[in-house]
Amino acid sequence: MNFINWIIANWYVIVLVVAVVLYVFYEFKWFYKLPNSEKVKRIKSCLLSCVTIAAKKYDDGEFDLLISEVYNDFCVRFPVLKSIIPVATIKEWIKEAFDELEKVLKAENKTLTTFRNPVIK
Repeated sequence: MNFINWIIANWYVIVLVVAVVLYVFYEFKWFYKLPNSEKVKRIKSCLLSCVTIAAKKYDDGEFDLLISEVYNDFCVRFPVLKSIIPVATIKEWIKEAFDELEKVLKAENKTLTTFRNPVIK
């Protein structure tokens, strides 16, 4: 009887937990059904956004710190993939994302300094 009262008192928590678990399972299943090229494309776009955020924090001489922070973000966002994909491959993708950021900034006639501090022209 005590267990039934607990279920009645906390039904909304149970429904919320079940909904979150189902959503996570759905997203996990959906991502792993994608072709490998699409998975890599999505991971690289995620790394580009992480590099963009980290590039605002660090100066030119702190590239190792940038790579470290982006790799930590990758490990948080993709905990399963960090054990599947080799570290060297992930670092290569991070460098590609950084090169892509520099290419985008160059197309906009900006540098990393003006990207970090928009007041400088």
